[in-house]
Amino acid sequence: MGQKRTTYSNHLDALKDELHKLLRHYAAWKRMSKFENINNINRIEFCDILIALTCIENDLIVRLSKLTDSRSGVHSLVRIKLEIPNDIDNRVFINEKIDECCGIINLFKNKIRYVTLGHLKIGYRDDRYIPKFDFSKEIGVLVDLIDLLNKEKINYTWKDGSQEKYDLRDFINKVLYTFKFSFPEQRFPNWYIR
Repeated sequence: MGQKRTTYSNHLDALKDELHKLLRHYAAWKRMSKFENINNINRIEFCDILIALTCIENDLIVRLSKLTDSRSGVHSLVRIKLEIPNDIDNRVFINEKIDECCGIINLFKNKIRYVTLGHLKIGYRDDRYIPKFDFSKEIGVLVDLIDLLNKEKINYTWKDGSQEKYDLRDFINKVLYTFKFSFPEQRFPNWYIR
């Protein structure tokens, strides 16, 4: 049987690592959702991209949802709350922000993950293959919260090879101050519009 409790620093390291992956997956989703090659693909390739985007979106939902897990033996925002050291100056404020962040995540966790994604509730079908959600605000709140828990800003650099290097903090900051993603009909080819 695994360890039931761990230290604040172990939780924090795990949450930073999880957020790093979450940011990279979101960056991929955001770049793919631009549909920059829309004029060079056929209907099947277009649907393939929609399915890939929905798969990444589902992954983001699961990754965000597990941060609210209250079971023992896991790393989550709920579990780190129990380990916040007493000597942290703004402990009450941090607890409030954790509750707010978990509340935001639970809104879609309860409606999507528990109904069709992680479970298939009786009377429901999981037939969604068109992405619907942009989690930029939720991820932005999470970035700020993890910084608060860390007592300083964290550098989120990602390397996809020896030459490709991304500043994911800069990426999410730019996304937060640009348009909210949606799938307006004018971005779809004429053959897709129903």
